[in-house]
Amino acid sequence: MNAEYFTLFLEEASEILPEGARALQSGDANWRDEFMRAAHTLKGMAATMGYKELGAWLHKIETAAAEQPAASLQKMWQAVESAVGIAQATRSPQRLVDFVAADAAAAPGPETVPTPAHQATSDPAVARSSALRVAVDDLDQLLDTVGELRTRLRVLGQAEFGSPLWQREWRALRSLAARQNRQAAMLRLSSLRDLARLFRQAVNEAAEQLDKPVHCVIRGDGIRIAREVVEQLRPLIPHIARNAVAHGIEPVETRRARNKPETGMIEFAAEQRGGNVLLVIRDDGGGIDLARLREKALASGKPADLDETGLVELLFEPGFSTKDTTDSVAGRGVGMDAVRAAARAAGGDVTVRHQQGHFFELRVEIPAPLSMFHLREIEIGGRRLAIIDDGWTERDAPPEGANELTIASIPPDHNGRIWLEHRRGVLRVNAQWPLGAIHVHPLTPPLDRLDGAVGFYLSDDGTPRIVYDLS
Repeated sequence: MNAEYFTLFLEEASEILPEGARALQSGDANWRDEFMRAAHTLKGMAATMGYKELGAWLHKIETAAAEQPAASLQKMWQAVESAVGIAQATRSPQRLVDFVAADAAAAPGPETVPTPAHQATSDPAVARSSALRVAVDDLDQLLDTVGELRTRLRVLGQAEFGSPLWQREWRALRSLAARQNRQAAMLRLSSLRDLARLFRQAVNEAAEQLDKPVHCVIRGDGIRIAREVVEQLRPLIPHIARNAVAHGIEPVETRRARNKPETGMIEFAAEQRGGNVLLVIRDDGGGIDLARLREKALASGKPADLDETGLVELLFEPGFSTKDTTDSVAGRGVGMDAVRAAARAAGGDVTVRHQQGHFFELRVEIPAPLSMFHLREIEIGGRRLAIIDDGWTERDAPPEGANELTIASIPPDHNGRIWLEHRRGVLRVNAQWPLGAIHVHPLTPPLDRLDGAVGFYLSDDGTPRIVYDLS
């Protein structure tokens, strides 16, 4: 068992276990789908973090959930709650192993189950913890800024009002306040590194279990998005990784027959694209077998005239899978609907690209106000503002025939002598300064109607500046 991830597993379990219990107690028409999603999510987290015994136990529960009544499943789920509760109380991963080994085969009833540590709550508003996981380095930087602010305030209080010392300290205070605001805003953001680490671990474990050679590539995992979106995606990422190995990457013999490298490629890549962050998870496997998908659709009572788009959409239905049997690596199609729900809750969406026999690509897009962006501040027409820096380069003169870009409300006849080139054209400015990664705040009416404006940021002197996306 992997003790390194013990605390993280307990945090995730404390959120997922009540969700499963609520589903069993709700009596809703879709309770079975919701319970299976919780069981599959917890199974995936257990397997990814090295808790194989618990993962196998949860796999049995997930399989039983397809047919067993809620009352029987409640007994099984209470046993899981007890196992996790004992491990949490003792802070001992080994106690979790011991409990599973002793009780997994018995499916205990309520009278044999200790009081669960994670009681279900009837209030959906508290289904997810309101606590944030904050990196120690980020917190240290904020505390350093607070300390510097206090020092500057003491100096300012002793300086004569309006004196050069007072003016210097006042400017420094404004700059520190703007920095503190940015640092505090960053605490609500999280990089994709944790998700990428979970993804790589799940890919490697699934590849080992299925005896498939797979190479995992990670790109762009330093990009930050809203922390709550990361938390929603965290338990789903292992599902996606295992599905890519199990359903995507073909056996070695099949890859040889298709003139592909024997080692499959699975990629986790994030990039800033205009006003959005795009997360692409891609495998170079067999893509979607549309004939098989149509066969399963007909067997489940779907219309016979579904086009390709309609067939692919079935992948996002709860519980839909093209496999006849389930196993401990890739389960019953749980997770794709939850990924889309998480993205849409953040104002984004999830789409699919594929080519049969060649690749499958899951694209998760999150809007700009929920992320950090590399910005470039520019002075143009007597105004200072910023543009998203996604590939601008400075030139002495514009290329012949280049499309000259403009910014709304700024006259194009200004006397700028610096040219910035982009894939869409060139922009003429008076001055420019790369800023690096900056938190972009959403605009409020009426500024949100400015053509091309995607938000604002606070400069070092505390001045808000509009951010434009010219891509």
